[in-house]
Amino acid sequence: MVWDAETLRLVNRFEGHEAEVMSVSFSPDGTQIFSGSRDKTIIIWDSINRRTKQLEGWQGDTRQLTFSPDGRQIAGGLSDGTVKVWDAKTGDLANVLEGHDGTVQTVTFSLGGRYIASGATDKTVKIWNAETGQLTKTLIGHDDWVASVMFSPNGQRLVSGGRDKTLIIWDVKTGELSDTLEGHADVVNSVSFSPNGSQIVSGGGDGAVNIWDATTGELSDTLEGHADVVNSVSFSPDGSRIASGGGDGVVKIWDVKTGELFQNLEGHENTVQAVTFSPDGKRLLSGGGDLKGGSGGDTAKLRIWDWVIGKEILSIGTRRYLVRCIALSPDGNVMVCGGRHGPIRLWDVRPLELEKNLRK
Repeated sequence: MVWDAETLRLVNRFEGHEAEVMSVSFSPDGTQIFSGSRDKTIIIWDSINRRTKQLEGWQGDTRQLTFSPDGRQIAGGLSDGTVKVWDAKTGDLANVLEGHDGTVQTVTFSLGGRYIASGATDKTVKIWNAETGQLTKTLIGHDDWVASVMFSPNGQRLVSGGRDKTLIIWDVKTGELSDTLEGHADVVNSVSFSPNGSQIVSGGGDGAVNIWDATTGELSDTLEGHADVVNSVSFSPDGSRIASGGGDGVVKIWDVKTGELFQNLEGHENTVQAVTFSPDGKRLLSGGGDLKGGSGGDTAKLRIWDWVIGKEILSIGTRRYLVRCIALSPDGNVMVCGGRHGPIRLWDVRPLELEKNLRK
C-alpha cells in the first residue's frame, strides 16, 4: 500500500515479488530502484512509466544489490557464486564476475566507484575492478561465511563481518588484514562505516549492536535492547543516529553519542531484515517478513517511517516473499528492494509506480 505522506490517504497498492527479496538499491540520481529476489527476477520502479520488462532466468537467488556512485551500474550478489553487473539504464547484463566458490552474500561499490567488493560463503572477500571486471585481490582471514562488507568513505579501508563472530578491517591497497575486532557472541550480520569513517557499527546474531572505533579497533559501546538477532544496521547521514532491525520485528533508533534508545518503531509482524535512512536523513525504510494468512495470501512489508516522531508514513505490501534488503537513491525518491522468492523491484516513493522488470 502507498500513502500520501501528508494526508495519510491511501494512494495505491502493489503486489510484487513472489519470493524473498534479498537485496535493494537506489540509483544515485534517485530516478530508479532495483531489487533482487529468489524468484530469479529484477524489478525497477519509476515515477512515470509502468511495468515494461522483468529480468528473469537468474541462476540463483539475489542476495544483495547496490548502485555504483554514478548510478550507471548495478551489482548483484547471487547464490550461484557470481557477481553480476547490469547497465542501470537499459537493464542489460554488462559483466559477470566469477571467482567465488559459494553463495555471494554481500556486495558493495567503493565511494569513488572504482572497485566492487564481495563476500561469500567460501569465507573470502574479493575486490574487483568495477570497469574491467577483473579480480584484483582475494582477502583471506575469516574462518566462516562472510555476511557483510563495506568500504570506508575514503575507500582506503574495507570492513567485513562474518559467521565466525568477527569483524575484519582490511587495507584496500595492499589487501592486508589491518585488525580483527572481536566482541560478538554470534554471527556478524551487518556492518557499516559512519559517514566520516571514524566509527563502525555492527549487528549480530547475539542481538547486540556494537559501535567500534575504526582507528583503534576498540569496542566503544554495546547497544542492547533487541529480543532477537540483529539483521541490519545503518548510520544516519549525519552520523548522529543508528538504526537497527532484527528478528523481534522492531526497528530501533539509537543516539550514537549517548548510546541511549531514541525511538522504537513497531509495526512489522515478523522479522526485520533491512533498514536504511533516506539520503536527507528525514525518513527510514525497513523491510521484512510480516508473513501471515496461509498459502498464496502471505504478505511482506516495506515500510517508510518518520523516525523522529516514530510514525509510519507509507507501507507497501509484497506477496509471498521476505524482503531481505532495501536501499534509497541519493535524492530519496526511489527505493529498491530484493528478497527471497521474488523479483527485484524498483519503487518511486513519490507516486510509487512500477516502471519495469528487467529481463536477463
